[in-house]
Amino acid sequence: HDRMTDAQVGISEYVKPKGKGTGGIIKMGWSDFRVQEIRKRDGAPVTLTNTDHPGERPKDKRFVRFVLAKAGYDTVSAVGRIAKHMGVPNHHFRHAGIKDKSAVTCQEVTWGVEGLRNGVHFERMN
Repeated sequence: HDRMTDAQVGISEYVKPKGKGTGGIIKMGWSDFRVQEIRKRDGAPVTLTNTDHPGERPKDKRFVRFVLAKAGYDTVSAVGRIAKHMGVPNHHFRHAGIKDKSAVTCQEVTWGVEGLRNGVHFERMN
């Protein structure tokens, strides 16, 4: 592989004079690497804007969409924990892709709630 120059990858200026380096570590922990899903319908990034307890599921809804914010779990494992905690099968949940385990991520998940007993509560999990 040919090594690319700084200019070829878009680097045009340096914080310190060339050769001095900045020191430090580029990525050390999960919080150094953040992944946000982009919504297809409006092109906006998915963000966690509300951490209030969502309460009981709406009785007139077939599907509930929520933001899954996580660190230390890939998407499949996180959804599996939620499903187990709520006593529902994993296949009731849908998501677009598996976000990185070693990152802080936000993505939308849809839960098909048809046929569930009334009184199932949503709650925050740690």
